[in-house]
Amino acid sequence: MKFFVKLIVVLATIVALFFVVALFVDDSFKVEKSKTIQVNHQVAFDYISNLKNQKDFGAWFDLDPKMKIWYEGNPGEVGSKVCWKSKNKEIGRGEEEIIRIQDGKRIDFKLRIFEPEPMEAELYMETKPLKEETTKIIWALNGEISYPWNIILLFNDVSAEIVDDLEKGLENLKPILEKR
Repeated sequence: MKFFVKLIVVLATIVALFFVVALFVDDSFKVEKSKTIQVNHQVAFDYISNLKNQKDFGAWFDLDPKMKIWYEGNPGEVGSKVCWKSKNKEIGRGEEEIIRIQDGKRIDFKLRIFEPEPMEAELYMETKPLKEETTKIIWALNGEISYPWNIILLFNDVSAEIVDDLEKGLENLKPILEKR
C-alpha cells in the first residue's frame, strides 16, 4: 500500500512539474525568409495573393497528395480561405485566410490549425520591387503554442522546421514566377 501512495505522489509531482515548467516557457515564435526573383513585383503580388496558387509552391501541400483541399470566398480578396483535411498527423486539419491586403505590397493571413493540436499563427507575404523586373518576396510567420503545449518549444525547434518549409516554398515559387 505504501508503494502505491509513493508512486501516486511521484506521478503527481511529475505532472505538476510539467505544468509549472510550461508556465515559464515562451509560447511564441517568429520566422522569416526571403528570396529575390526575376519578375515584376505586381506579377508576383497578383500570383501570391490567390490562395489557389499556394498548392503549387507551398511545401506543406507536398506532404500529403491525398489531402482534401477546398477554397472559400473570392480568390485574392480579404476573407478568402484555403481549407484542408489530411489523415497525415503532420498536416491535420486547418485553414488559412486572407485578413488584410495592401495592394501590390503585402498580404496578411491568419493560419488556424484545428488538428492535431490547436494553433493559430499570423503569416504575411510581401513583395518589394528592387528593379523593374526584380522583386524580393518575404514570407514570415508569427505563431503561438498555447499553454501547456508550449513546453514542446523546449525540446523541438519549431522555428527551424518552419523556416525550412518557407525556404522550400520560396524555392518552388521562384521558377514558377520567372517563367511568367
